[in-house]
Amino acid sequence: MRVDLLKQQKLHRGDSRRFLTNFLSNLSTYARTMRIAIPLAEEKPDILQTAIRSYIIGIAACLETYFRDLYLHTLERDPALLETALEQIKEKEALAALYRNLSDGMSFPEFAMSRATFQSAAEIDQHYSIFFKPRGFLDSLDEFEFLSLIPSVPRKGLARLRLSAGWRKDLARIFNLRHEFAHDANSKSKVETQEMRSLETTAVLLPQVTAHLEPFKPTPPKGANAVPIILLIADFVSEDWIVSDSPPDDRVYIGTGTTHDNDAPFFFTVPSRKVE
Repeated sequence: MRVDLLKQQKLHRGDSRRFLTNFLSNLSTYARTMRIAIPLAEEKPDILQTAIRSYIIGIAACLETYFRDLYLHTLERDPALLETALEQIKEKEALAALYRNLSDGMSFPEFAMSRATFQSAAEIDQHYSIFFKPRGFLDSLDEFEFLSLIPSVPRKGLARLRLSAGWRKDLARIFNLRHEFAHDANSKSKVETQEMRSLETTAVLLPQVTAHLEPFKPTPPKGANAVPIILLIADFVSEDWIVSDSPPDDRVYIGTGTTHDNDAPFFFTVPSRKVE
């Protein structure tokens, strides 16, 4: 990866600790836009399919960016994992470029990140499995579950959350469709609304669940109500909550990263809903 491209990504990304808040913000924009097109299903199905194609491409871009940013953040804060990642780089060309890239201002974590790609389920598993030996990343996710609060689900108390049985197929499907739609305008493949909802659900849950795995799990601020909160697509299209940098009494720790300026957690408030 060129140093100038890396600098551009850094400018767009901001602090790597924002990996999850950036993801939620990015995906919510696509999800809200898609909701404008869904009513066209019966009258203009061709327009709907065009919108779904763009949505799938956007979802894949959000996932790829998330896993790239999280990879960088993990390597920046854990020297042992950085050493492990650097040990995976065997290409002579990469090693020869190391000195030149470091001279241009690239850090060791950025160099390791630049040698990894996250454009398929297989690539994500390959690069993240170095953090989850011996089971591997995707296998670890299969077994992971935790208690969380889901604002858009009308129930009291916490929910025990675990990725659905078909989440791996959904992840692979997202990237396969992105490749097809982005590189073949002649493609006749169609994605029905029901399948789109399944793909977007996996896409919104996977990064949030991943963020609660070790070694990614955030440390809640002292005194905060440290209840993991999981947002769904329904939350993205809702108008009754906001993100805030400061925690008055009616706000709950969301655990999605830290702010760029003062290392403070993000909070959100639900004016019309009581979080119990």
